[in-house]
Amino acid sequence: MAALVAEQQCSPSQTVGPQTRLAEDLHMDSLEMQGLLLTIEECYGVVPKEDQLADITNVADLHAATLRWIANAGRSS
Repeated sequence: MAALVAEQQCSPSQTVGPQTRLAEDLHMDSLEMQGLLLTIEECYGVVPKEDQLADITNVADLHAATLRWIANAGRSS
């Protein structure tokens, strides 16, 4: 997930880790976050809802949320 975020933000991958904060450290705004979510949708086939994004502050949160979205998508199939 860190590599995906780094690529999306055009940051060196070694500077993005699990505790990297999306807004504070990478200066991601809402439009960039939407772009990242589109990339996650393309890569993993999951589409998060807006209300599922409130608690995502860093790369580790995004990774855990993506795993939940994948698991939930598998259950609804």
